Amino acid sequence: MLQRGCDLGLIKGINIGYDGFTLSHFQFVVATLIFISSSLFSMQNIKRILLCFKLMWGLKVNFSKSSIFGVGIKDHMCDYTAQILRCKQEPLPFKYLGLLIDASSRTLMWNPIIHNISARLAS
Repeated sequence: MLQRGCDLGLIKGINIGYDGFTLSHFQFVVATLIFISSSLFSMQNIKRILLCFKLMWGLKVNFSKSSIFGVGIKDHMCDYTAQILRCKQEPLPFKYLGLLIDASSRTLMWNPIIHNISARLAS
């Protein structure tokens, strides 16, 4: 449903790199990460798609356990979006699946992983 929303122009993902690649979401077994531009239109459509998901499959998204993280947008926009989605706004960096996620330094994020692999190889 998220991909279809992107295909129809209802959701605008974020541009990654120089080749125009757009990222809108990652889906895991128990979690979904959604990457969207800071447009109110996209945010409202995310909410609508998730409500349709609930109606179609009978599975409810627990918005009280969901969080929004703003990268490069003003705090008041992030607050407003959290109110629309009825979720928490949290600051960066945060940990996800044991990885530190931070928008300020891509290389810093990988240091713990490199350290753990190096330590295992050394032993």
